[in-house]
Amino acid sequence: MKRKRETGSPCRGKWNKILLVMKLKIMLVLISCLPISATVYSQDEKLSLRVSDASLEEVIWDLQKKTGFVFMYGTREIDHVRGLNLDVQELTVREILALCLKGTGLASEVSGNAVIIRRDFQQEQQPVIVKGRVTNEQGDPLPGVSVQVKGTTSGASSDARGDFQLSLPRRDDMVLVFSFVWMERQEMR
Repeated sequence: MKRKRETGSPCRGKWNKILLVMKLKIMLVLISCLPISATVYSQDEKLSLRVSDASLEEVIWDLQKKTGFVFMYGTREIDHVRGLNLDVQELTVREILALCLKGTGLASEVSGNAVIIRRDFQQEQQPVIVKGRVTNEQGDPLPGVSVQVKGTTSGASSDARGDFQLSLPRRDDMVLVFSFVWMERQEMR
């Protein structure tokens, strides 16, 4: 006697088709989610730029028109950079920005197609050394005068020659307060 082989339930073929369709749909969804971009932003593209008595914002707009870069910056941070005179040939965006930002306390960073202009925190972290000499109206040195940064506990005292030295974090609004026994306190920016 021959045994009949069981081929499975009649619904099994239907479930296989449903699973196959689901797998194909998932693959299509995943493929459609992949970012596809043909735009190339070259950080090494050489540019020529000529401006006179321009603000940094005007230079940024010129660079944005000539390249595919998007610039991000705070208008308050770049507002003080004015009077730029540039006549450059065959420089990259990074090199042009380095010329514009030199000595301004700002830095630029290129990330993909974005250029970020921000304060240069590395420069701000370097301490400022404040040196001076304390004298009276006749020009005689005053030893033992307390010199303190207003609103902080940072300070020093003047030595026998009236000299003092402070190493402080960089701040724009630094005010020194001088105090001495039996004398009026003095503030100096």
